Amino acid sequence: MTISGFILIQLPERVKILNGIHKIIIQTNPGIKAKAEPMMGKEMIVYNAPGTFNYRLFSVKKYMSSYVMPIYVSANFVLEV
Repeated sequence: MTISGFILIQLPERVKILNGIHKIIIQTNPGIKAKAEPMMGKEMIVYNAPGTFNYRLFSVKKYMSSYVMPIYVSANFVLEV
């Protein structure tokens, strides 16, 4: 599934919110790669940069959720920041 496809199948009132969050993540994180894929039993948008586990964005029956977890970062990356 594409990211656009994932967003478009959500409840109509969630489409604008999910699009907005997706655009913010992409615009503020150069080099991040996004794809829609299953994780933890749910289809979601997964955002990763080289060597990191960054963000997850998903929408289920009663709520939307965003995981913001810049973990698994290499020591070199931390020293550069």
